[in-house]
Amino acid sequence: MNLTPETLAQYFAGRRRSPVYDTAVQMYRALRLHADGESPDSLISDRRPNESDEVQAYRMKIWEPITRQTFNRVLQSLGKIRRSTDWSVKYNADVVFPRIVAGERLEDYCERDFPCYTSVTHWAFSVMLRAMLTDANCAVLVVPLDGAATETDYVRPFPIIFHADQVIDHVEHQYAILRAADREETTTGTGRSTQTDRYYVVTPEHIIPYIQQADAWIPQSEQIIAHGLGYLPLIRPRGQYLKTVGGHSLYESRIHAMLPSLNEAVREYSDLQAAVVSHLFPERWEMATQECGECKGVGYIPNPTFNGKDNKTKQLVCPICQGLGARAASSPYKKTIIRPAKVNLGEQPVPIPPFDYVKKDIETIRVMDDRWERHLYRALSAVNMQFLAQTPLSISGDAKQVDRDELNNFVYSVAEDLIHVMDRLYAITADYRYRTLYPDPRDRRAMLPYIAVPQQYDLLGADYYAAQLTQLHASGATGPVLRSVELEYMSRQFYDRPEVVAPVRLELLLDPLSGISDTDRALRLTNGGISRTDYILSCNITSLIRRALSTDPTFADRTYQEQMAILRSLVESTNTAPPVTAPAAAATPPTAQS
Repeated sequence: MNLTPETLAQYFAGRRRSPVYDTAVQMYRALRLHADGESPDSLISDRRPNESDEVQAYRMKIWEPITRQTFNRVLQSLGKIRRSTDWSVKYNADVVFPRIVAGERLEDYCERDFPCYTSVTHWAFSVMLRAMLTDANCAVLVVPLDGAATETDYVRPFPIIFHADQVIDHVEHQYAILRAADREETTTGTGRSTQTDRYYVVTPEHIIPYIQQADAWIPQSEQIIAHGLGYLPLIRPRGQYLKTVGGHSLYESRIHAMLPSLNEAVREYSDLQAAVVSHLFPERWEMATQECGECKGVGYIPNPTFNGKDNKTKQLVCPICQGLGARAASSPYKKTIIRPAKVNLGEQPVPIPPFDYVKKDIETIRVMDDRWERHLYRALSAVNMQFLAQTPLSISGDAKQVDRDELNNFVYSVAEDLIHVMDRLYAITADYRYRTLYPDPRDRRAMLPYIAVPQQYDLLGADYYAAQLTQLHASGATGPVLRSVELEYMSRQFYDRPEVVAPVRLELLLDPLSGISDTDRALRLTNGGISRTDYILSCNITSLIRRALSTDPTFADRTYQEQMAILRSLVESTNTAPPVTAPAAAATPPTAQS
């Protein structure tokens, strides 16, 4: 489509936009409510049955972003992707680019000198991960922070995120129309200053900013960026594909399945807050036993401003007793005087004592408290992250179990989306910085790092594996299964202390009789089921590994066969270990004749 001034004016005025714009904005705002803790007016503004205006206003006033912590747990857990053992950003050290001066290579810029975040990886996990979880239809525009690249100057490309409500339209390979987050102050035709939106029109050759002056949209010629890449320096993150409308694809977030339960949690937590105030705190009632001295028991007082015409304004409600004509004791230390009831005039006898506390049913609060926690648990279960729930729930039919395969599939999808953005950012950055020095695109592609999508994820905490170990020990499990869980537990419990983990990990891996009791070891040795060397090695595994590590610093990095050969040689060279045999029968005492 040809972007004429008339067409652009329709986009800028809101009369034209992408056919998926409204749906994308709706999905983004629905998740942003929980991610950013925005006020959920649309969720709790509907009137509950028999709810007064006072209670509804009170619910809105005391609302707290209770679901934000659940979103943050998921976000922080997914941030562990880069802690995976197979996460790496690898550059090809064999390929050299002599035209690039020292300190200006792609690796130097993207891994050490990246603006604001030091590295692309840090930016991806600090900014991009959160953005694509809340908004799968956002766009990342890569712009240079300074002028165009030359043979001696290198630009510093930087990514700017535009959310769904800022992506007015985008036709792949042709153009994109984006709205800036901040508004600008301009001057109208009458000389007055006003606030106006700033729009960016992105083409394969330029990034052109537009602002409104008077009644016209004017391109800011002095701020036009002539990137000259031949393509749009724009990255669209991939989420879960939803549909295509008129050539425009619509995606939904990988955590979109959490939304219904999070919304229900917000609604019911608001109801719980109001119920706690209404049903939990003590509420005293008291019999009004003293005649009001202001109105003399009538409940009304003369209106001093009465004009003699409107009889409705002749009297006012007594401000002291509020029209009751009687008052209760105003202090717990004041004597309560009870006037005898005038039974002959139809008055009811005064109860003794003349005050009490309202009896309230708090069982409803327990049920409501359980329900909103259930919704948070099910929100986490929707993405197989129920292990992040703070406490196990005592809910029939809900168990805090984890399907590790499904969890890994979910995390793998998120990692794949994030690496897609990083790969595109590296490629655009290389084109911005080095297309003058290396015009051949194949040379610039050779500069790019390789990022493999991790296969092993370290998301489950030490508590999960501690519970598994308890169950395995209780069931009497031994051997490889128990050993593998012990290894997982150690690596998570002491992930920040490798000097503690390494020896214990070696013990669990190299002990030939790991998980077998001392009695069973001795019995197997007696029966010839194991060798004497393996028996001694298993009994002294800790000291032998320490000796091996102290004499050979590379011991931990050797192959299993090499490690076992070293340990067995240490056993054979030890002369202090006596032969181990079966217990002998008691000897017969010698006789005098012998």
